[in-house]
Amino acid sequence: LPNTPPVPVVPAAPAVAALQTTPVEVKENDGNQQTIIIALSKPAPADGTLVIKLSSTTTAYGIDFETSPAAVNGEINLIVAKGDVSVRFGIKPIQNTIVNNERKAEFAMARATDGVTTAANAAVVLEFKDDYLGLRLKKYETVSGAWRASREFQYNDKGEVNSITWTTHTPY
Repeated sequence: LPNTPPVPVVPAAPAVAALQTTPVEVKENDGNQQTIIIALSKPAPADGTLVIKLSSTTTAYGIDFETSPAAVNGEINLIVAKGDVSVRFGIKPIQNTIVNNERKAEFAMARATDGVTTAANAAVVLEFKDDYLGLRLKKYETVSGAWRASREFQYNDKGEVNSITWTTHTPY
């Protein structure tokens, strides 16, 4: 029919990206990359991008950790291909011998384009656990004449005393 108007093409609703909200613990001496998976509510109806914004007052990018893909100006750009049901990025802690104690970094979904949109208040907090005990007592020894006693401390991942080994040497 010559007078029939064309049917408008309505774009499919974008997939909603959701980050886990429970904190993730990353150990400084763990050389492995921690992968953060962002689930999509459905397969992405079109190609798009998802931007993750990094914020922290206790960590420094490139000193305490690196990301894959790399962050540029505090943002990680993730490519979402049509049909994807999730996207991911990696965080790798950087080992050092500085006593940094515990540090935190927040990764929040800042914005999205085309085939994906962000869920409200979507962010994940990473807690970096320092493995360097620094000035914590590791072992001490007392000597009196031919007698000797020592105490050696072992610590858990939180820096708390896990066990103490007592050793005594006598002259007899």
